[in-house]
Amino acid sequence: MLRSCMRAAARNLSTAAAVEGKVVLRYFESRGRAQALRYALVDANTNFKDDRISMQNIMSGNWFNMKNNASISGIWGSLPVLEWDNFQLSQTEAISTFLYNKLGHAEQNANDLQLAARSASLTSFAHQDIILLSLQLINIIGTMQNAKPEDLVSAVGQFHARIHGFLPRIENLAKSNGGYLIFEAMDLIAMILGKESFNGFPHCSKFMFTMMERPNIAQYLKSGQRPLYLTGSPVEPTILARVAECRPK
Repeated sequence: MLRSCMRAAARNLSTAAAVEGKVVLRYFESRGRAQALRYALVDANTNFKDDRISMQNIMSGNWFNMKNNASISGIWGSLPVLEWDNFQLSQTEAISTFLYNKLGHAEQNANDLQLAARSASLTSFAHQDIILLSLQLINIIGTMQNAKPEDLVSAVGQFHARIHGFLPRIENLAKSNGGYLIFEAMDLIAMILGKESFNGFPHCSKFMFTMMERPNIAQYLKSGQRPLYLTGSPVEPTILARVAECRPK
């Protein structure tokens, strides 16, 4: 059910059974590019280690050594990395494909190649066009400490315009499809541009509510295990406040 076209929310599929094996998901102490993967494992009741690289390792320069250690950062020297028994895999979208099959969701649509292709398309859209764009905006605003107000307004305005161009398409998608990457993408939109972004998009709002109410995800969110920050930066709340001030009225 990780791939964005999955019908977890729309069809209220029962939680997948726990999968045997030693599972480690490694990422930074942030939501970033791994949070949707965490949701997938949690929702499937999979016993896994949520291995998080602290910001201290990055700030101290120790991450450089870890980055060059393939047993930690995989063959590409980047995170997230998934370890399943003796198998290691890098890159968010590749991991999403693996989990989609490993957790048994592909079997539900084994004969529907069109659905599988559409699922891959939605996965890429949520990750590339919304999640990465959102993280990029936060990082850019974080570097604009001395920027003119109009420059900040311009950066946020461009992001706002692009996201709001996507919303009607996401609304149409949310009528019958969804998944963890779409869920995380929508949540980032709400955090950065405000929940009011979904006013007039009832299917988006219903989809978000449905995902948050899935038993394992609801328990996970209530437990406080989800990382506090999107990027891991301790100044992120200040950055988000600056973004809020620059949103189009």
